[in-house]
Amino acid sequence: MKPLLLALCFAVTGHSQEFNQRAVLDRLKALETEMARRPVPVRWAYANKSRIQSAIYERGREKVEELKRAEAVPPDVEAKVVQYEALNRQLMVKSRPVSFSTPSPTRPVRTGLDALPPLPPKELSGGLAPMPLPGAAVPPPTPPPAPPTPVVPPGPTAEEKEYESLVKRVAEAKAPVAKVVERRAEITAKYHAPKFLEQLVADYVKQKEHFDVVVDASNDYASSRSVLYRSAAEVPDITEGILQFFHDREKR
Repeated sequence: MKPLLLALCFAVTGHSQEFNQRAVLDRLKALETEMARRPVPVRWAYANKSRIQSAIYERGREKVEELKRAEAVPPDVEAKVVQYEALNRQLMVKSRPVSFSTPSPTRPVRTGLDALPPLPPKELSGGLAPMPLPGAAVPPPTPPPAPPTPVVPPGPTAEEKEYESLVKRVAEAKAPVAKVVERRAEITAKYHAPKFLEQLVADYVKQKEHFDVVVDASNDYASSRSVLYRSAAEVPDITEGILQFFHDREKR
């Protein structure tokens, strides 16, 4: 940049014999300061998140298959794993009963006050019971109140019983093959984590390109993309570069 600014200074001051070296250096310094104060334009690009995510998931499945070949578990153990996975998929798509997360409003909530006996009338009035007048009939004693009818909580519904039964079957199916299932689940969790894709894009931008913003372009229709403003400049799509970067990194 300095040669360009120096050329500008020569154009302004001319090429006379009495050229002032100090004035040129001062002007150069002023132009450098002015250029440094100008805002740096933001570089941004498109990337198709759906395609990149699909490639990541496919790589995760390949890694699980590689682990299966390396472990070479016996066929009977593999059959138990398949049985567990089938039951677990049923549980994942089954609706969880509401009673498993929130208490039923029909079930009573008992407190310590339920066991206290009712106070006698004289204690409620704060004084002694009134004396009967001479010759007046003595009223019969007030019978004690009947004990409250106990509320029996309702039993589990058919939906709850079915859900509980499936949960139990899944746990029983996993128990004998838990270590095998968990090793495979670790790989799946790694490639399905949201931060995996975010870190992949960040690594690509830092090592290959130097963009400030990457916008998701999963929708193929440009008018439907959630971009509020764009300049007239052509915005690159770096999807292919990210995919190639990902495949090259996984081969190491």
